[in-house]
Amino acid sequence: MSVTSEPRRRWLPAPAAHYFAYTRPLTLFPTFVLVATGYALAPAQSLGAVLSDLTFLFLVYSVLGWGGSSAFNSSQDRDSGKVNLLNNSPPLPQGLAAFGLALSVCSVVLCAVWPGKMRVLPWALACGILSTYYSWKTAWWTRGKDIPGVDVLIHSVGSGIVTIGLGLAAGGQRSTLDLVWVATAFSVALLGGYPTTQIFQLEGRTHEKAFDFTSWLGPDRALRFGAAMFFVHAALLIAWWVVRESRLCRKFGLPRRLAFARPRVSRLRGWVVNGSF
Repeated sequence: MSVTSEPRRRWLPAPAAHYFAYTRPLTLFPTFVLVATGYALAPAQSLGAVLSDLTFLFLVYSVLGWGGSSAFNSSQDRDSGKVNLLNNSPPLPQGLAAFGLALSVCSVVLCAVWPGKMRVLPWALACGILSTYYSWKTAWWTRGKDIPGVDVLIHSVGSGIVTIGLGLAAGGQRSTLDLVWVATAFSVALLGGYPTTQIFQLEGRTHEKAFDFTSWLGPDRALRFGAAMFFVHAALLIAWWVVRESRLCRKFGLPRRLAFARPRVSRLRGWVVNGSF
């Protein structure tokens, strides 16, 4: 007599790898570099504190925040085939939207329970709200992704100003003039860069029936717009460097060409002598 065993119950309705795939694992480290840029503007800390803070940022922003918003976006777009940084997307698993939202909520909760990181919570909450409005298809409103101009503004502000601010707050620093300069520069770069990432999805769209900024621009103008915004981004960073150098010159009484050298040498000496940046 044969005995048929009951199938094992999964803790998720579909294979866990399918859910993980839609968090876009290939974006983890690029997004981490972006939020770490904001953290680099914070005051110097010990090596142990830096490693702890960077671990926190990787979990809160890249794994939970960005991963959750990517999964939720795919659930709303009903992605299949090739999507950004996911060449062979698996079948959409059941409950992907709830999974993505749960990751975003966990990102905010982690800010509340991680010691000394309450200052990061408003920034993480802003990321969650912007990404949800960007993606969520509902009868209550037209989602941000389907409004030309609004879609790219959400992306540039969320991945620029809000992300740089989140990284700075994780370092224990309040908003500063450096945040304004650097965050604005990165927002401008993303304003131009985002449409270029959508060009491969333009098949079948026209200017007259555009439902996002890239469709409205078209591929040629999207590329030109992206190049122009990159030059504005570089100009803003150069202007920030000039302003910062003049401030350091006044502070240390140094010639302009030595303004950046002294704080960097002092930081390196402090790290070697007593293990602190």
